[in-house]
Amino acid sequence: MAGGIGDFNVSMGKAAAGNRDGLSQPGSQASPSRQPSQGNPHYIVLMKRAWAQPGPLRFHNGDLEDLRNRLRLTANVTLPEMPNFFPAGSEAEMIFQGRNVLHLDTALREQPLFAHLESLRDLVQRVADRKAAFPDFIDGLNRISIPASWRNEIVNGLFEHAETASASVPQPKAPGLSSDIDKLLDMLDQTNTGGSQLSPSLGKFLEEVGRDSTGFTLRDGAARQLHQDLVQTLAALRGSLLRHGALADALGFMSGLQRLAKAAKGRDRQTVHLWSELPEHPDDLLVGESADPGSHFAVAMVLLDPLEWDPAFLRLAGGLAARLDCPLLVQLPGEEIPSETAEPCIAALAESAPRKRTYFFSGGVASRVDGESCVFRPAALAFLEGVVASKETVAFYLHRFMVLEDQDLITEKGQARATDRLLDMAQLDALRAKRVNRVNGARNRGTASFPLLAAWEDA
Repeated sequence: MAGGIGDFNVSMGKAAAGNRDGLSQPGSQASPSRQPSQGNPHYIVLMKRAWAQPGPLRFHNGDLEDLRNRLRLTANVTLPEMPNFFPAGSEAEMIFQGRNVLHLDTALREQPLFAHLESLRDLVQRVADRKAAFPDFIDGLNRISIPASWRNEIVNGLFEHAETASASVPQPKAPGLSSDIDKLLDMLDQTNTGGSQLSPSLGKFLEEVGRDSTGFTLRDGAARQLHQDLVQTLAALRGSLLRHGALADALGFMSGLQRLAKAAKGRDRQTVHLWSELPEHPDDLLVGESADPGSHFAVAMVLLDPLEWDPAFLRLAGGLAARLDCPLLVQLPGEEIPSETAEPCIAALAESAPRKRTYFFSGGVASRVDGESCVFRPAALAFLEGVVASKETVAFYLHRFMVLEDQDLITEKGQARATDRLLDMAQLDALRAKRVNRVNGARNRGTASFPLLAAWEDA
């Protein structure tokens, strides 16, 4: 709506480390793995259509400039209805910059919506604590980008203007309380900062409010109530928005990129590529800083939203995975692979992708993003994180469990408890029979594990 909250657009809308030890299956032999010393490993992530970037991005632990400066994600979310703040049906666009990936705990606080509300909360608290008088309050309020109607209502709710001296006949001061105030004012060092050594702000406050009850006076109860309302609003807003699918998806993807950046450590350059479209000459992008011709190779390609792309793109993506001789990790929206006859996108993948080296994933791994709140990074990205950290290939885990360590602990009180479910072996076997790979959750534990991989078609 016009006069929205600064740069924040409000409109009325329609209602880990991979662990190779101790968890391998007895009697099984791992597929031959490609050693990083033989080349420069690259990992390709095909972005969701809603997060298209103007050009390809790449990063590793020694070079994060693309990630910091060029990544930009948007999420259109519906705001919860909050009387006196957001009317029913209000929508907002949240924009996340690449720097938020490296500091995920500040991702929400950097949004104009939260920044303005938090500034308003802090200003009202200063007024309620009598640390800012009317002129300071007006100056601070004018610096916050809030609608004019909010500003007028807040000012009128917190302050009232007493009768001026010219509007009434001055009355002689009565002895008692008035003389006590005079003594208090005489104790203040007016030549200094308007206060005293004990309370520098008190003298300034009394001076600006007026010694004879002129000027603006504070409604203490209203200030305390507004501060409490703002505190509760911010807490409720965070909790409500983190459950919004679009915002949770964006934050989960950013959490996955953060862990990939941390996992790509060591002397060997393991480069992660983010592509919004397939480049005309992909081999030219898969080259390290000092790589010799032919010494680079693609370890895996991740496809995050197969059902949102058109079949033509998926045919090209599957064909590229086959040409680069790398596995294709596909993130599903549910725990079933859609039928090829019912879903043209899956049929398009089947025409070109290497079915024996295509793996479908569902669900995700919880990541803490704001206090006790959490979102889920896609399982396909979490699996890729383990591949990067272990410096192995996808085939290495065909006969081994992958354990992701140092995961965020999600308690029963966490907001993700409804989605993060622990699976027993019977459930894992049922999913494996469907060719769906799912992580076993990390609630109340520091690790999460993938069972043995199941390919789209047996090798």
